[in-house]
Amino acid sequence: MPPTHNTEWTIERGEEAFDICIDFEYKSGSPAHYGSLTYPGHPEEPGEVEITSVWRKSDEHLTDAPEFKLTDDEQEKIELYILENPPEPDYDYDDYL
Repeated sequence: MPPTHNTEWTIERGEEAFDICIDFEYKSGSPAHYGSLTYPGHPEEPGEVEITSVWRKSDEHLTDAPEFKLTDDEQEKIELYILENPPEPDYDYDDYL
């Protein structure tokens, strides 16, 4: 299971703007490999983003903050942005001991 990341975003709906917090899982893709004499190669595998929760920033202090519903268009824009600007890897020193 990929680690959970978080980010903040501003959603504009008409005259209103909402500052929101987003938890998401990100799985990086891999580039295509054209093969070699000993390896047949493989096509490119795109990265994946799954938004797991969204809430208003003003509710972040609440343990049971209500879920903020995104429209399909808003969710698509956020996921595309994350794919184009992936989170930094979280290297844990203990993993290498």
